[in-house]
Order: sequence, then structure tokens, then C-alpha cells
Amino acid sequence: MPGAPNPGWSENFATANWQSHFSRMIGGAWSQRFVICADAVVGELTFLIYGSRFAQLLELPEQPISGVPVTPQLPGRYLPLFTEGCHEAIAQAAPVRLSGAVVDYGQIELYRAAFMPLVRRQNSSIQLVFGTFNRRIGPKAHSSDAIRATYNSIFEDVQPAEALVSGIQGPAHGMSAKGPNC
Repeated sequence: MPGAPNPGWSENFATANWQSHFSRMIGGAWSQRFVICADAVVGELTFLIYGSRFAQLLELPEQPISGVPVTPQLPGRYLPLFTEGCHEAIAQAAPVRLSGAVVDYGQIELYRAAFMPLVRRQNSSIQLVFGTFNRRIGPKAHSSDAIRATYNSIFEDVQPAEALVSGIQGPAHGMSAKGPNC
């Protein structure tokens, strides 16, 4: 029907325009980056593009699956991170940094992520979020002592650098000078 909205037009438009700008993300130094399309009307997040290292870290296909929400694609342990990161970046209209640890099958995984909202077109329900993600595999979590030791070693190393940065821009989201806000 002429004039009727095409349900996929906004995603196709966003993908065509932004993919060319972010094609450098696929490999090299930018390979841990991603662009997520947040649709306020539908209430879903979908990957538009991501780098090869990002795909490896999260066991995703080499290319994003067009039109499929991130919910069934991301490992469950990281779904809250991406949902919160995108929503907070959009709500604050500012970059958001998140870091922490998850335990998966007795293995501690340490992660860092940043989410930054990109310019939204006027009268559009679509918001693009540019981000980066990295994780490191820590020790086996056989007991709460292993988790506590990992936590202490992380934040002992981070504290001096964070104290230097805190005078400039304040602590990272979810962090205090002593570590995560729990």
C-alpha cells in the first residue's frame, strides 16, 4: 500500500547509513566495538554491527542477525549488562561505563563495557548506541574465598588509577573509590 510504513525501513536505513561509518570495527583495534539499535516503540535492542573480537567473546555469529533482538543472542549472564548499559546511556544522554564480574559454570569472568548514545534523528523512536566490551577469564570460583580474592586483587590494582581519574571526572558508574557499590 503506498504511503504505508514499512516495518523494517528504519532498521534498513540505520544499517545502510551507519554500517559504512563503522565498517572499521570489524577487525583490528576496533574489533571489540558494537552498535546497537534501541527501538523505543518496540522496546527491543538489536545489533546493527559488531567487531570480530566482540563476536568471539560472546560466541555470536560473525555477522549480526538482522532484525533479531539481542535477548536470544547474548549469553544470559551478560543480557542485564547490555540492557542496563543501553537504557542508562539513552536516559542520561551520556556515556555509561560498567564493570564487574560474573560467575559462569564455576569460572569467574571479569568484564568492562561502555555505552554511548549516538545522535537521534528528530521524531524517531530509534536510538543508536555505540559501545565496547571486553572480558577476561579469572580463576575458578570454588568458594566465596576465591571470589573475594579475585575482587580484592582487581580493586587493589584499579584504586590508584581510579583515584587519579576521580579528580577529573568522578568514579565510573557503579563504582566508588573503594570498588563497586554493593
